[in-house]
Amino acid sequence: MDETFIRQQLADGEAAASEQRWDEAIRCFEGLLESLSALGDELGTVRIQLRIGQVYEQSGRTSQAIEKFTVVEQIAARLRDRQLEATALHRLGHVLRMKNPDRACDMFRRSLDLGAPDQEANALSRAMIGQIAFTAGDPTGGLATMLEAVNSMPDETPSREHLVEHIVYFGGKIQRNEYLQLIERQISDASLAQRLQSPQ
Repeated sequence: MDETFIRQQLADGEAAASEQRWDEAIRCFEGLLESLSALGDELGTVRIQLRIGQVYEQSGRTSQAIEKFTVVEQIAARLRDRQLEATALHRLGHVLRMKNPDRACDMFRRSLDLGAPDQEANALSRAMIGQIAFTAGDPTGGLATMLEAVNSMPDETPSREHLVEHIVYFGGKIQRNEYLQLIERQISDASLAQRLQSPQ
C-alpha cells in the first residue's frame, strides 16, 4: 500500500462528500481507516474518524456522529492532541445544541478550556455558548458573549463575516439602543463596530 493509494482514497471520500453521496463517502473513509490502521498511523486514523463523524453530522445521522466524535475526543485526549480534542468537543456541542443545550454548552466550554491554538475555532465555540444563552432567555448576556467571540476572532478568518451576520440577526431581536450599547462596550475596532450596526 503506497501513499498514492491513500491519497486517492481520501480524494474519493472528499469528492463523494462534496456531492452529498454520504454512504459512498463513508465507505471511502472507512477504507482509508483500514489503510491507515495497517500502517500504524494512529493520528491519521483518528483524523479520518473525525471526518466520518462530520459526514454523519452533515447527513443527519446524529447518533452516529455523536458516537464518532466521542471516540475521537477520547483518543485525542490520550494522544494529547489539544487541537483535535477541541475540534471533537466543538463538533459534539454543535450536534447536541438543539436537543441538549446544557450538554452542548459543556462541550463548547471544555473545548475552550483546552486552550488549543486555533483562535477561530475557539471564537466559534464562544459564539455558540452565546447563541445558546440567547435562545435560553438571556439575550443580553448571549449577545455580549457573541460579541466577545467576534472581537477575539482574527480579522481574515472565513467564519468572521458569517458570525457578524448572526450577531446582526440576533441583535435585531432586542431593543436597538441596548444592542448599540453592547457593541460600544464590547467592540473597539471601528470597522467591525460599523458592520455590526448595520440593520439586517
